[in-house]
Amino acid sequence: MGVKTGSSPGTGQPGAERPGFPGSPGFLPSPPPPFTLPLPTLPAGSIATAAQLNELAAAANFLLNKPIARVHDGAGSQSIAVTPSNTVIKFANRDIDNVAPGMWSSSATDRLTIQTAGWHKVRYGVSTNATKSVNTYVQQVCGSNNPLGAGSTVGPYWPGYTVQGYAGASGVWPAYLYAGDYLQVHAFADSGGALTEAAISPSFFSLEWVHI
Repeated sequence: MGVKTGSSPGTGQPGAERPGFPGSPGFLPSPPPPFTLPLPTLPAGSIATAAQLNELAAAANFLLNKPIARVHDGAGSQSIAVTPSNTVIKFANRDIDNVAPGMWSSSATDRLTIQTAGWHKVRYGVSTNATKSVNTYVQQVCGSNNPLGAGSTVGPYWPGYTVQGYAGASGVWPAYLYAGDYLQVHAFADSGGALTEAAISPSFFSLEWVHI
């Protein structure tokens, strides 16, 4: 399903849809966080117990090793469709993925799946073999923990556009994501024949947990 607040691709500001992008661009309202770190309450003058110190250590360890994943496609051979069709980009190579069981999977290389609920920054880039108009965006597919219901879609997020053969966007608009949600990078050409993804400056996709 779509979201109520629209935004102009590439700006993140309210505005009209850009032709070729499905649904209504925008972001979900900020929800109450269902995920919290277990932090002990320590009144002034109290002596911390071993269990409380362990809780503090676990919270510090999480923050020092917060979830992050980055994948890329080194082959660069995927065909990118022409609007109104689009291509979901696959990323065959994992660079880092530090949370079990992993945001990336070799059996589903076209997505990154959220393992820890919270605010995430998204970064991606799609490289093509021609200086031709290319549009990119990220689509969110909700999991069973998301109040919108499993299978609901939200987006597109973080649209990119280029005529120089490389399109992408950085995580200037962090989004709240629930465990089980997954994100996919889509790309399409404005007109003419289909493009081929390039191996030079390979396409990449990353997720970084930034806040509860």
